[in-house]
Amino acid sequence: MTKNIDNYLAENFPLLGINKKREIKRLLFEIEKRDKLKIENIIDEKINSFEQLKTLLLKKRYPLTSKSHKKVNFYLPALEISKELQLRPKKIKYSPKNIYIEKKSLRSELAERIEKLFPSAKILTIENIRNYSKEHKYILKDYSQRQKNLFIINENYDFFKKCPCTKSVIRCGYHVLNLGFGCPFECSYCFIQEYQNFSGIALPSNIDDFLNILAVKMTLPPAYTPRGVSDATQAGGRVESFKGLWRMGSGEFSDSLALDNVSEYSKKIVPFFSKYPNAYFEFKTKSSEIKNLLNLKPAKNIIVSWSVNPKNIVTENEFYSANLEERISSAKVCSDAGYGIGFHFDPIIYYEGWEKDYRETIKDIFSKINPAKIHWISLGTLRFNPELKKIIENRFPLSEILNAELIIDFDGKLRYPDYIRRDIYLKMTKFLVEAGLEKEKIYLCMENSVIWRNAGLKLNKNWRQ
Repeated sequence: MTKNIDNYLAENFPLLGINKKREIKRLLFEIEKRDKLKIENIIDEKINSFEQLKTLLLKKRYPLTSKSHKKVNFYLPALEISKELQLRPKKIKYSPKNIYIEKKSLRSELAERIEKLFPSAKILTIENIRNYSKEHKYILKDYSQRQKNLFIINENYDFFKKCPCTKSVIRCGYHVLNLGFGCPFECSYCFIQEYQNFSGIALPSNIDDFLNILAVKMTLPPAYTPRGVSDATQAGGRVESFKGLWRMGSGEFSDSLALDNVSEYSKKIVPFFSKYPNAYFEFKTKSSEIKNLLNLKPAKNIIVSWSVNPKNIVTENEFYSANLEERISSAKVCSDAGYGIGFHFDPIIYYEGWEKDYRETIKDIFSKINPAKIHWISLGTLRFNPELKKIIENRFPLSEILNAELIIDFDGKLRYPDYIRRDIYLKMTKFLVEAGLEKEKIYLCMENSVIWRNAGLKLNKNWRQ
């Protein structure tokens, strides 16, 4: 496809400079892909200048946004397509070939269990994952091979922190426990593709350190800093105590349950948080790995939540994960067992006919789950750093999520225009309330105050900010 565009430009617009050619090539590529047009059929007007050519193509590529009177920041990076980066999804049972164990984790419970779980894997000892990453150059192609390498590490930082929201957004009061880095699933939109700097999945062996630090925070007065508490546990020079209702989870850089049969983190997390009713802990997942949870005594402040999308989006963009039916069935089982339940429509993907598909998805969920047992549902539309766009189009060339009109918005991320996001949130809220959910249980993820207000939603003030 790109070669055809080069030939077309050389023949029809030979005087374009490098930068101008880059922008026109990008626009032609995206129009051709989305509209399934032959390159020679895209431009049928007489063109007299570069400005006229670019304006014409922007209107064809962004027909809705081009009508807006607001200043729009389009993202037109160089077109760099490599077939060797393309992912060819093939679901296999998780079984790493290489297990790298940091020296501090060698005798850990986790390391011993994993060695028994994967007896055919090669066991290698490393000083630490940071040095390993410096010594082994990482390239994007390695990302697709990360399931082959498992790292058992001793985490020293970021045990507990506020969810790192982008600037200018309304915080929902969420906090995260960084229990690992990397995910065995392959979601086309996943931001970790851009963040990863080593080929593998990392699991901390010292989860007891995480829980011990939380125990300190939950029992001390607000401004007390005990001797011997690491600076890594402090926020603003002090250890904050848990006053009010806290929400936290482990699904920032990994799926909370996808590898729970390996890590068995839930076996320690559930009993621990059962003792602290002033804190919710959330397992956020796209998996159906709930066996360990069902063998534990549940608590109402343990929330198991599923990221959900319509069946077509799951099939085409969320590879290796549990399908929609499996997620809903798992939620029903956990709800019946006594766990709190949550759902996250995030990212919501905008396309022609999206309303029908998302409404049906909501009906499917509420046909099995009692809305009274749902603690919260978040809504968030597709968004990502501009640099991720090239990664998505290379790794997932068949995905259609980039066909929509995504522009650089208030926080520097690519997003749908604000009027599209507002329409999505208004309709999704309507669908959920009609299905029986209390409106107060709905919140937005990473949106500014204007969108919150226009969507008619308010943040639950009981959640700790």
